[in-house]
Amino acid sequence: FKKVLPSKLFELATFHKPVIAGVGGFAAEFVKNNIDNSILFNPCDVAQFVDLYNQYEYKQVVRDDFIKRFRRAIVNEEMAGTMLEYL
Repeated sequence: FKKVLPSKLFELATFHKPVIAGVGGFAAEFVKNNIDNSILFNPCDVAQFVDLYNQYEYKQVVRDDFIKRFRRAIVNEEMAGTMLEYL
């Protein structure tokens, strides 16, 4: 997951629940910068996860900004624009 972004992150971020993600690379940067109310830890680092989990205070949040920013129509439009610039 150093260079890819699991689509499941988009689906999970639309719910009000916390997102727990053991990812690195681009996916970790994406979670850190775009998904509020998340527990982000290095892949396979159980000790780090347990530490972060024990510090976490459970809450639910509405991620309206995330949903608006990453709506499929907007992402498709931006991707098409990038392709047109390339051509």
